[in-house]
Amino acid sequence: MDSLTQFTLGAAVGEAVLGRKIGNKAIWLGGIFGTIPDLDVMLNFALETTEKLRIHRGFSHSIIFAILFGAFAAWLLSKLFKKDQLDLKHWYAFTFLTLFTHPILDSFTTYGTQLFLPFTDYRVAFNNIFVADLFYTIPLLIGVIAALFFARQQNKRRWVNWLGIGISSLYMLFTFGTKFYTNGVFEKNLQTQNIPYERYTTSPTPLNAFFWGITAEGKDGYWLGHYSIFDESDDIEFTYLEKRPALRQQLGNNKQYETLKWFSSDYFILTQNSNRIDYVDLRFGPMDYQQIDRTTFPFYFKIFPKPDGIRVEESREVPDFDGTFREYFNRFWARVFGKVG
Repeated sequence: MDSLTQFTLGAAVGEAVLGRKIGNKAIWLGGIFGTIPDLDVMLNFALETTEKLRIHRGFSHSIIFAILFGAFAAWLLSKLFKKDQLDLKHWYAFTFLTLFTHPILDSFTTYGTQLFLPFTDYRVAFNNIFVADLFYTIPLLIGVIAALFFARQQNKRRWVNWLGIGISSLYMLFTFGTKFYTNGVFEKNLQTQNIPYERYTTSPTPLNAFFWGITAEGKDGYWLGHYSIFDESDDIEFTYLEKRPALRQQLGNNKQYETLKWFSSDYFILTQNSNRIDYVDLRFGPMDYQQIDRTTFPFYFKIFPKPDGIRVEESREVPDFDGTFREYFNRFWARVFGKVG
């Protein structure tokens, strides 16, 4: 998830593990260790586009990394903070948990997390929470900030921190509930509208777990639709996108193309655009639910054929929203809470 959330989660976990023993230091160190796995982005300057997709949320987000680096970090902290008189066992519990909760949280998002590297590059993705969701982050943040104002031995300090963790955890369970419910609505519509599909994926729209999107795959294309748990009607209008098999055959088994397919779990479309082929990852759905356009999808890539293969560039185009961004933002939140229009 976003850096603020990961820092806050690490701080909350750090406080829960060592707050009574080392006070506010547990919060600040916990926040730092909670963001360490995302330092893999520092390698981006030296990597081409598809390599970045494999590296991010790769080994630094694996169970093995949390175990091994956690052990090294625990030893280092025991040397740096000898005055705290903590044994290696306590420091290791602190470093492992603050590191490990980061990829576990990321696994709930749509992006996917390679938890089991180096044994497999399978990406765990439960698709039940957006990469940034204030309804999850704010309770954690309030709990951590409140804890800073109490002495480390006070019970109130532990209670406010655990209250924040508890509320955020309950919200996470709520996202699974809404996903299960909306999946049922989507399945019912696919059935009643006689849409033949082989599989589907659903994910929440930005910053909330109330308004959901679906991408259902059929033999020749995909059906995209949206539904809010606040909608008065369960009827869903689907948009159909063709697969264009000729373009897929044109790209063949190119390594970079295979990485894009792996990243998108084979939920993608290709379109010819002058001298290039546009690759759109459909899993996240369009950012503008009223406008199904390649630029409104979070992950959209440009593929340029070359004599010896292809060159892939991540798009930097700004979505052409209908109206100003403020108008779009207001319209989006109205749609989240069931106002269709």
